Amino acid sequence: MALAELARLAAMDSHEVTSLDPRPPTARTAVVGEQIDGVACIAAPGGGYEVTLYVIARPVPLRRLAANLRERVRRSVEAHGLGDELRTVNVTVTDVVATEKADI
Repeated sequence: MALAELARLAAMDSHEVTSLDPRPPTARTAVVGEQIDGVACIAAPGGGYEVTLYVIARPVPLRRLAANLRERVRRSVEAHGLGDELRTVNVTVTDVVATEKADI
């Protein structure tokens, strides 16, 4: 849950992201009584975790967006002492919108 929450905060702190998308069936991390929508955090082969962000973005270059989000998540996770737990950061852009917040 800690990795998923750090990834969520890092993504939402980006001006390129309007929101995280909870609609895809795999777009959530859940533990009893707690759920983080728009972020999937699963065990990676060989240990650690793989994080996938499901992003609704502003109209920006998507490759740059993905690279920026990967770096933001890595920096945040490392700053919180969990860098050894993070294996991969994936970014899935589910929509691009020009509005401030996507209506999902």
